[in-house]
Amino acid sequence: MDTTPQHEKDALGLWGEDIATQHLKKKGYKIAGRRIRTPHGELDIVAVSDHNARPELVFVEVKTRRSRDFGGGIAALDPRKRRALCRSARRFLRGMRPPLPPYRFDLIEVIGTPEMTTKPEINHFERCFSMGQHVVTPWL
Repeated sequence: MDTTPQHEKDALGLWGEDIATQHLKKKGYKIAGRRIRTPHGELDIVAVSDHNARPELVFVEVKTRRSRDFGGGIAALDPRKRRALCRSARRFLRGMRPPLPPYRFDLIEVIGTPEMTTKPEINHFERCFSMGQHVVTPWL
């Protein structure tokens, strides 16, 4: 059982999101938003990648772990979490004017703590899951 106080978990999560944002900027992504709240949850980072011919909207989920002792961040993307992220992304996309850009879901896993003297481990999983038929509406 995890006995870490919630404020420490929140601080670790915010630190991880800062690390992930810096990582994306170094890779040439433009940050469109952070911590975007929707009725279905929160989008950690929304970025734009223009590495291809057409810019792509990237919904980035950030998972921060102190160590690999209990598995990595990708294990935390269970079906319920993916469904909530898809619904939040759909809500975000509804606010955009057509034509909608292509979009994808990435995960950035940050392993470490702010107190470490070494750099944290950063793993960027591009296109780690898709919207899925169960969430798509006829117009989106």
